[in-house]
Amino acid sequence: MKHNKAYQVLKKIYDDCHAMDCSVFYDFANVVHNDSIGSLEITFDFYGAVEFTMLADCLNLFHDFGYDHLTEVIDYIHYEYKLASSQ
Repeated sequence: MKHNKAYQVLKKIYDDCHAMDCSVFYDFANVVHNDSIGSLEITFDFYGAVEFTMLADCLNLFHDFGYDHLTEVIDYIHYEYKLASSQ
């Protein structure tokens, strides 16, 4: 999975979001599958050029990957984070 383009893009955005304290990764997770991973309402009030570019990178993944694959990647990234946090 780690060599997959979708994984690489989403993992970078996930890491950048944590460093920047922004919600782009979670907002995209809500687009892909609307559940308890992120906030249920997406607001662009705090988005600037960087955040919109990050979201565009996420949305571009739909060109090559579908909902099912992107959901798997998002779930895998969350699993990795939980695993690393528990160690």
